[in-house]
Parts: sequence; C-alpha cells; structure tokens
Amino acid sequence: MKRRWMVRCAAATVGLTAAGSALALSGGLVGAGASVGAVPTKNVAISATCTATIYCFTPANVAIASGGTVTWKNTTVAPHSVSRCSTAACGVSGGTGTDTGFGSGFLSNLQTYSFTFHKTGTYTYYCMVHGYAVMHGTITVDALPTIGSVAPQSVAHGHANVALTVTGTGFLAGAKAKVSGTGVTVVSTVRTDAKHLKVTVTVAATATRGGRSITVTNTDGGSVTKTAALTIT
Repeated sequence: MKRRWMVRCAAATVGLTAAGSALALSGGLVGAGASVGAVPTKNVAISATCTATIYCFTPANVAIASGGTVTWKNTTVAPHSVSRCSTAACGVSGGTGTDTGFGSGFLSNLQTYSFTFHKTGTYTYYCMVHGYAVMHGTITVDALPTIGSVAPQSVAHGHANVALTVTGTGFLAGAKAKVSGTGVTVVSTVRTDAKHLKVTVTVAATATRGGRSITVTNTDGGSVTKTAALTIT
C-alpha cells in the first residue's frame, strides 16, 4: 500500500510539473522583469436624465484600452438598442475600428449588453429606436501601454527628486506611474511622448532594499506593470 501511494504521489508531481511548464510557456507565469498589461471595464447608462434630448447614452464618449469591456444598461422604461452606425443610418460612418459583431438587440428596462473591444480605433453607435439625432455615442479603443525599460535601474536610499525615464509604448496624456511597496514616493509623472515618461521619485532612508515593480496607468484605464523594474540600494 505504501509503495502504491508513493507511485501515485510521484505521478501527480510529474503531472503538476508538466502543467506548470505548459502554463509558463503559454504566458501564465510571469518572470522577473516581465511587462504585464491589465484592461479595464467601463459602464454606460441608457438614461432619461439628459440635457438636450429625451434619452441619451451617459457618458456618450468612452475611451477604453484594447481588451476592455463596455457594458450598457437600460435605466429607462422605453426600449433601446446599441447599434453601430452606418452612413445610411446615421449620416456618419461607424468609425475606424475593425471589430465585428458590435451591436445589441432591443434592450428592455434594466437589461444590459456587454461587448469586449480588441481592435483599436473608434466605434460610433446609436439607438435604432430613437435615431442618431436623439441618441448616439462613441467608443475609442486605445492600445494597451507597454514598458520596455527604466533608466536608471537603481536608486539609493535617501535620494530625493530622482528622474527616471520609462521607455515603452502607448503612453497617453495624463498617464500616471506608481512604484510598488513603501518608502518610494512618485513626485510627478510627465509624458514626453507616446514612448517616454519622466517619472520623478523620492526614496526614503527607511525604504526596503530590493526590486520594485513599476505600474503605468493610462487615463482610459489600461495599465501595465513591469516587475523588478527598479532596484532600491
């Protein structure tokens, strides 16, 4: 019995090891220095509380990172739809985004519709029941940011206002940086261009030595974290 139990345990260990290897190869495990993106969710209300029309999408204009999901909820007693525009239906095009399948059926009170956007660009939509002039909105889909490198890669204790250059892609105006752990304060984040951020940090004398992650979050909610991006010495 004991030998049989040991054989079963060994087989289970091999299975777990193989599964772990497959997960690592597929990107399920994140190694040191990896850059990992995160996508947001956004909500749009189909509302009867509007300033210019009887019904509206609130907010009418939504920016979201690629891979993010937008959910619409009908908060009125009237039926509505979320339908992508065409020139014939709206007098304007449906936008530059190339995702297919975007559009709901008719939504009754409190019903929701969700769509996950992958292709960057704009998606202009309207309500088929009430028409473009009464109800329309636009979804703008941006690429997720990435972080390639951080320079300098290390900062010593007790140093104030140290300028770090974060190099990557997809940085939007208003992007913010954050350093993991305690003892490191981000004084400011300044976007130079879509590929560069100047991140000014102050390191307390009591900050724990070792590697820190840096996260950059765009105004559309898309974010990226680079592990072991900065070392406190």
